[in-house]
Amino acid sequence: MATKNTQKLPYLKDFGVYALWKYLNGDLTGRKVFQFADLQAPQTSELIVANFIADLFDRLGITLEKPIFNKEIYWQFYSKSEDAGKAKKFLKILDDNFNVAELKKVVFLLGKYGALEFIEFEKNLAKKNRDKLTEYFDFYIKQFINDNLAQDDSNYLKFENQQQKTLEKLNEYRTKYGNDFVLKSEPINSEFSPEHDTYLFIHSIVALEKLGKIKVEKAWYYDDVAPDKQTDDFKIKLAIAGPEAKDISRIKLDPMLKTENGIGYFKFYKEGPKIEIGKTDTRKYRLLLCLLDTLGSARTIDSVFEAIKISRDKSDARLNDSYLSSNKKLEVIQFTMKELQKIKGLTGKITLEFPHGNRTVLLKLKS
Repeated sequence: MATKNTQKLPYLKDFGVYALWKYLNGDLTGRKVFQFADLQAPQTSELIVANFIADLFDRLGITLEKPIFNKEIYWQFYSKSEDAGKAKKFLKILDDNFNVAELKKVVFLLGKYGALEFIEFEKNLAKKNRDKLTEYFDFYIKQFINDNLAQDDSNYLKFENQQQKTLEKLNEYRTKYGNDFVLKSEPINSEFSPEHDTYLFIHSIVALEKLGKIKVEKAWYYDDVAPDKQTDDFKIKLAIAGPEAKDISRIKLDPMLKTENGIGYFKFYKEGPKIEIGKTDTRKYRLLLCLLDTLGSARTIDSVFEAIKISRDKSDARLNDSYLSSNKKLEVIQFTMKELQKIKGLTGKITLEFPHGNRTVLLKLKS
């Protein structure tokens, strides 16, 4: 079996983890039986889900329970289809003698003739199949948590990075709604979207539940509303677990700067994504370099400006005026911070404080 092989498992797409998670936890659907739509993720078709399940189960040697095909309802919809004759001949395999082991071979034809949405499965898997699937899924999630899955990008897919994003959302929701709430994924153009290639939303939810930090009560994609009002997001009803709910652990900040080919990059912690700041001779990079050097301690405005000044500052009359220079230095530092705050990945996560009557400056980070 795959779990015994020394070769590392590849990362699954988030939709695949969602499908397996729902299949093993039937109560999360809120229905008495399964349909492929119950295992379907945003931006994913029933056909893709059915093909994934069929292919994986075939490789793991898992035999699906015999499905129920609602053929009477199916023919109400497709009796006048141009392909009705072809479909009727083909769909005989879905009668009483249908062998679910054949699903992998015929799944695309089932999709072509619109049959997938009329197939239902019992939630209760046979013990041998449940045990085999549970073994595989638990092993996969454990490998994800321990960063032992095969990967090309060691930054974005690290568990610490994935966990951090989810904990930020959990803390944000908990602050607004308490310990019980419905967590939603975000649109596809957001880094918190399950479709974004740097964030594995469902992986993280499943892993955090396995680690005992949350308890999931229900998970769904489709709402009980008209199709034109459906939204492309996951909805997960969960509770922060344990009496220590108000202290959801966050990854410890370990901010750092690094340079590559004259370009400076910032990271909130070792395995975090690189955030491009700009050339190393810019004020933005040098401001971070200066303030990170004494992070947690305030520095004088004069010393910070000295670290970020550029050649044209020599000709600035305000900087050469003993009465005006303090305010001008403060303005330059504040403007430089505003430029930093515009950078994707730093917006809302980096600020300055000016204790001691604007005579000193202190860097504040929020991962």
